[in-house]
Amino acid sequence: MRTLLLDPRFRQYSLAKLLQLAGQNALIYGLFILVIEKQDSSLSTSLFVLCSVLPSVALSIPGGVVADATPRKMTILLMLVARMAIILMFIRFEISLPLVLGLTVLIWTIYQFYSPAENAALIAVTPPGMLVQANAVMYVVSLVAQLGGAGFIAPAALKTFDDSGLFVVTLLLVFGGLYLFASIPSLSPVEPSKHREGLFRSLSFGIRYFRADPLATRAMLQFVLLGSATTMVIVAVPRYLEDVLSTGVINAVYIFSPGAIGVAFGLAVAPFMTRIFGGPTVTLLGFVAFAGALACLAAVDPLSEAMREWAYFEWARETFHVNLQVATTMVIVPFGGLGIALVNVSSRALIYERAENARLGQIFATQSMLGSIASIIPTLTAGVLVDRVDVRYFLGAIAALMLASLVPLLSYGRSRAHISPETLMQDVSAPGP
Repeated sequence: MRTLLLDPRFRQYSLAKLLQLAGQNALIYGLFILVIEKQDSSLSTSLFVLCSVLPSVALSIPGGVVADATPRKMTILLMLVARMAIILMFIRFEISLPLVLGLTVLIWTIYQFYSPAENAALIAVTPPGMLVQANAVMYVVSLVAQLGGAGFIAPAALKTFDDSGLFVVTLLLVFGGLYLFASIPSLSPVEPSKHREGLFRSLSFGIRYFRADPLATRAMLQFVLLGSATTMVIVAVPRYLEDVLSTGVINAVYIFSPGAIGVAFGLAVAPFMTRIFGGPTVTLLGFVAFAGALACLAAVDPLSEAMREWAYFEWARETFHVNLQVATTMVIVPFGGLGIALVNVSSRALIYERAENARLGQIFATQSMLGSIASIIPTLTAGVLVDRVDVRYFLGAIAALMLASLVPLLSYGRSRAHISPETLMQDVSAPGP
């Protein structure tokens, strides 16, 4: 990874991504806290999550097509300017739940055009043969941006300056990312796509790609299922904090910070594991680790009693002033973070290796759209069930469903599992009937 960080274009790309993503995470986390403060039930949290999902359903594939059909640098810069305009609207108008939900939809609408262009531009600043390492670095950047934006900037700004101060800080961060992206000479692929198709076939390219490549499909499905489970867990977090851990939402750091530690460890080992065991195996291991962590969270009470004598708990209780359940949760959550990192790094690296560079925007946009569609019903269901059933049973049911899904997933497409990338792209790009 040292070679990557010594490359000036890659380093500038990474810093630009860090600044804009820290601003995005601070903004979304701040809005999440504001929604919780104004909500009457967990359904409001579900609606907030859906505001990030619905734009992806409608616009992720068109966003990918735009990212591949237009200069990626231009798309990135225009979308960052649009995001700054949305933040200015938060500063201008009085904060209310309808306003937060409406502008959140606009934020994620812009993101559908921004994200495919930014993701696809990674290959333009990465030296040949280092995509796995580059993806790991990008997840480190994402981790730091999440910790800095959601873990420090948002809480500090809200407590020090109130919500207007938070919006000013996020505006400055996004502007910093805009400036750095504008300074990078080029963010387009070395060679443009050789294929020229009609609009319909261009829009359906990502679907055709996943239908043709069972390895990518399995990885994508695990990525999508894990994403849906994660949105349900996010909806359940406030209730879990109150009912199980006997603490307030302001102490969500007890869940998110240990999870970030697990993500960091996963990012460090994912490239090495992918080289040794292969992307599909690492994706599977990450999926199982996340499901196992949810099962343990569901059983946190008996686990706490079983581990009561462990010296760690006494240290954790004295250092952080937390109860036994919180200390146990701080042990469990890193394994969930590890699973998230393994699935994200290995599945994304597999697509980078097996797809045509000039069509990556459409492929990642398709994956985003499928993930968003898959999460709509689970998110709404979570908003209804979390207030009606024990949150521990709810998390246990998610873990059981994830593990049960492995049976059909692992048997999918075995006869074509070893198709070569060259043959794959020929099949996907062949003229339709």
